[in-house]
Amino acid sequence: MRAILFFALGLVACSLQAQDLHQWYERNNLGIEFNSDQSQVLVVGHDRVTLWDTSTEQVVQNFPLTFDGQPIAFSDFKFIDAAPDLSEFVFQVKNSYRRFVMEIGDKELFPDFQNHQVKQILGYDTRGWMVFFSEGQYQGFFRVKQEGNVSNIQFLSKEYINKASISNDHRYIYFTRDQTFRYLDIGEMIPKPAVDTELPGNAFWKDEHLPPGMVTLYAWDSKAPDGKQVEWRYFIEPGKGEGKRLKGNAAQSYFPEESFCGNFPFSTYGATKDQVWILYFAEKDADRAKPVFQHYLAKKTRTSCEKTGTISFSESKSAYLAKKDEKRNNYLEEEKARKEQEKALKPSWYAEYISKFVNLPPTYQLNYETIAGVDVTNLDFVRTEQFRIGNPQEMAIGRICNCSNGNKTVLRVSRYQSNGMDRQAFFVFTYDPSGNELSLQKIAETQKYNGNFPVLSFFTIQSQGDSWTADVTVKYPNGREKKEWFSGNCQ
Repeated sequence: MRAILFFALGLVACSLQAQDLHQWYERNNLGIEFNSDQSQVLVVGHDRVTLWDTSTEQVVQNFPLTFDGQPIAFSDFKFIDAAPDLSEFVFQVKNSYRRFVMEIGDKELFPDFQNHQVKQILGYDTRGWMVFFSEGQYQGFFRVKQEGNVSNIQFLSKEYINKASISNDHRYIYFTRDQTFRYLDIGEMIPKPAVDTELPGNAFWKDEHLPPGMVTLYAWDSKAPDGKQVEWRYFIEPGKGEGKRLKGNAAQSYFPEESFCGNFPFSTYGATKDQVWILYFAEKDADRAKPVFQHYLAKKTRTSCEKTGTISFSESKSAYLAKKDEKRNNYLEEEKARKEQEKALKPSWYAEYISKFVNLPPTYQLNYETIAGVDVTNLDFVRTEQFRIGNPQEMAIGRICNCSNGNKTVLRVSRYQSNGMDRQAFFVFTYDPSGNELSLQKIAETQKYNGNFPVLSFFTIQSQGDSWTADVTVKYPNGREKKEWFSGNCQ
């Protein structure tokens, strides 16, 4: 249960250009909410919060969105709902609920849910109370309002649910129970009784971006006469009858009101009787998705579909490409500087690294009881190696050859886990006096899983002058053995 949740959100108001705002790839993951008179619209992305004046079509507030001071990954972010006056909103980071208060932003407490075993926060009602669902002792829907240090909780209805959400006009709770779709009117202080609509199997609903108080149910009918699956939709306007059921092409094109200006409901926002806001996505070139414009909200009249306003989150294609080139050039400059620094420091890094290898005898035999090494995992020389994958522990075992030309040949083991299995891989490296890697050979590997050894390797390394050989025996649980032989020199 989440009783009290903290969040840290970097709240720094700043004046940014449009191209610094929400990015085009966020289009399916943006939270877009209008206030009641549509004078303002709140846009929430995984890394930024913006508040817009719809009359001037300009940004009023602009904040970076972080969690504990760190950026939020696009895939970890989910917008839930905003209060009707846009004073606050709820979102999730890795399925953990967070609250953003526009006037505070940087640190805030969730309301005290008083140990109500919160299972899901649905959003806000028409008065800005937070609506949530509880399980166990407090089974059902509740709403809570924090006023100062006091949290007021009101019980709404005892329910057992499969899925629930708040309607986009904040008046209804939509939910399913078994094969029944239900809606609960919470527009007044005293909720009205829930209303049921029977559903076929596997049906689900969606009310996002539809006109206020409207919901559409979806399902696939696998018993179509031609044997093909046919989508049907069932449109409901709570309080206005039982809705209308449609199939096939009719379901794809029918909407409960006269027109959405040729756009499907999932791209519309703030729909009223007279107007609708439509989210347009990036136009694309023929080869790849290079945005001419990333995305923008366009206000259109419901009668003529005439565009009467535009709020653009985006940048022109030339600005986008210029920024992309600048980012790439900066990266190349940083990489160049990093490589030059590594080149200058590499001799000292190598000297530190090679000193960790003791001289091995001319005949070295692997013994798991007595094998010893030095951990070199975090040395700069090892951390900058190109071949390393994952996060292995690297152990320096010893030098096989101190070559006449100044090169060094060494034995090293990598320890790592893969699919629950412990692995030890043995490598022979040869370096020149400057620390440049001349050769790398994997000569053996041992695997351990649940106390057993699916693969168990033993080897003997013999060195003479500038050359070496390794005789390897690989043993398997069924008694089978495999012999392998490796060789190398100081070149």
